[in-house]
Amino acid sequence: MTAYHYLRPPDVAMVGEDSDDGTLTIYLAPLPDGPIRVLTGAAAVIWQAATQGPDSDDEMTASVAGRVARLVAEDQADIEPHVDSFLAELVAVGLLEPATG
Repeated sequence: MTAYHYLRPPDVAMVGEDSDDGTLTIYLAPLPDGPIRVLTGAAAVIWQAATQGPDSDDEMTASVAGRVARLVAEDQADIEPHVDSFLAELVAVGLLEPATG
């Protein structure tokens, strides 16, 4: 099952940082003991697409992979297995949860 939107669990802290070259880095940690996980590059793009959700009515039914594909100008079919696998990993370790409703 692919969710269209994900939420950061309430016990997970998140800090995002843009570097001078425009690269986004996201730091995630389950509170209170961590560990800290650092997301950069494609991982940070996937996290943003998953947690920010759709930008328009056209994207309401777009999968996270579809939103990522548009952001990075890649074919959705090529990246979807990788995006879905990474999202499943984040859910499994408790850093994301599928939104309901």
